[in-house]
Amino acid sequence: MLKRITYVASLASLLSACTSQAPTPVTIPTPTKLPTPQATTRIPPKLEWTLPAQHQPHTYKSITRTVVHSLSASTTPDDTSEVITELTVTLNQLTDPVTISGYINSSSTIRSIRATVEANRAKLPVLFAGTIQTGQLVLELPDTQIEDQQCISPRFSLLGEVREAIASYSTHLVQNVTWTDSIATLTCSGNRLPTALKSVRSYQLIGEVDYRHSSALLIKRAEVTHFTGDGTQEQHQVHVEGTGSGSCNIYIGTETGIIEAIESHQEAKITLKSSGRTHEFTQRVDQTIKRSPLIN
Repeated sequence: MLKRITYVASLASLLSACTSQAPTPVTIPTPTKLPTPQATTRIPPKLEWTLPAQHQPHTYKSITRTVVHSLSASTTPDDTSEVITELTVTLNQLTDPVTISGYINSSSTIRSIRATVEANRAKLPVLFAGTIQTGQLVLELPDTQIEDQQCISPRFSLLGEVREAIASYSTHLVQNVTWTDSIATLTCSGNRLPTALKSVRSYQLIGEVDYRHSSALLIKRAEVTHFTGDGTQEQHQVHVEGTGSGSCNIYIGTETGIIEAIESHQEAKITLKSSGRTHEFTQRVDQTIKRSPLIN
């Protein structure tokens, strides 16, 4: 019994001693101040470009692959061809209106199944000239003769290679800006069939991209085409008509303002009527035009 009292007394004495002492202050550590991060300067993307006005000639190599498929005769094989053309183009943006001049240096078809290849019979060089005024592109043979108007000369067949290489654009461009131009011209379909062609082309500046390890502006171009023609082939009256659409990428050097390349794809549906019969075809054309840097 004495041990229990002593234990209680000792416990009471210990509690009394604890309550009589001042509480030990608790030190709260001061948080370390983190260093202020250095502000990073973010260069905003460029949204506006001023290009040098063009007036010098530049030489391009064009490769055009065409596939014509018959919808009327399923057993008829596709007619395929590949035309390689070298052309020199001068787009003079210092004049009003903008003028176009140039010549086709060489042209050859390396593959064709059954179509008569007019390009191989053209006498070279083939000169061409034109203007771009109020959104209208006019392109013609400057030394056009009566036989050319009758679509007898094979030189008309080569103008199609040139039209795709011509683009209208301002020397001052802004991101996402859009504009249009149009073409109304006489061309040749099939075997020397005079054909009136009308095309409306819509452009949009996408922005700055890398092309061949250099800075370039990418312009998208969409095209809608209508054509119709009448003539005679082997003493038969022939009527041709059709519609087509296409798109292409145009690359223009940001430092030079020069068109570096054009990559296009076009599709068309063609109806040919002759001797009371109607034939329908589809045509697919892929064309790549690249500037020759070793020449210019």
